[in-house]
Amino acid sequence: MDYTIDLSSPVPIYLQIVNTIKLKIAQKELTSDEKLPSVREMALKLEINPNTVQSAYRELVHEKIAYKKKGIGLFVTDDIENFIGSERKEQMEDSIKKMIMFGMELGFSQNEIIEMVNEICGGENNE
Repeated sequence: MDYTIDLSSPVPIYLQIVNTIKLKIAQKELTSDEKLPSVREMALKLEINPNTVQSAYRELVHEKIAYKKKGIGLFVTDDIENFIGSERKEQMEDSIKKMIMFGMELGFSQNEIIEMVNEICGGENNE
């Protein structure tokens, strides 16, 4: 499994890890009860402080996206179906918001952006 971070991003590294794991779950690259890399493995792979990984893992447990098995490691929650639906929607909404903001920064109106989206999707009633 490939995990990467962007050191130049304004997003804190621990949140980048959280977001990457959420995305991998939403894309079904990570499945229920799948073991995540240990804190040490992840820190070595990303070349970051283990405390940063620990913060990310603590957040995943807090959000009930992962759970700990004492002495064994951290695992993806076994109740991911609800998470996947909401996370996929959230990821898509975030991408759409960014696209709209970018279009508005370029000077397009809301209606022009909607027209472009409809054209790309093949018309207003295309599903």
